[in-house]
Amino acid sequence: AASLSAVHILGLAAFMVHLHASMAVSPLVQLLPPMQIQAVPLADALSAAVLCNTHTNMIFSVRLCVAAVCYGLCRGDSVSPQQQQDYIPNSLYKK
Repeated sequence: AASLSAVHILGLAAFMVHLHASMAVSPLVQLLPPMQIQAVPLADALSAAVLCNTHTNMIFSVRLCVAAVCYGLCRGDSVSPQQQQDYIPNSLYKK
């Protein structure tokens, strides 16, 4: 994660936003080891894989989440605030 440039992080964030936006057609995945009883959307599974346990991981997580939220807001700026949530996974807001 530390070796990724800003362009790579923005690309990864855009990928996560597009995955979340296409949730109606994307499959649910079961995390291993099971962190939750039910399967979760792929964007949430990717978000769960972003760790915040070290300083380096925390910096990467903040950069990724801010990029994803900004990209999702820009992508959904022509829709109502309620529909903007369709562009940004809740798990990224929490991080």
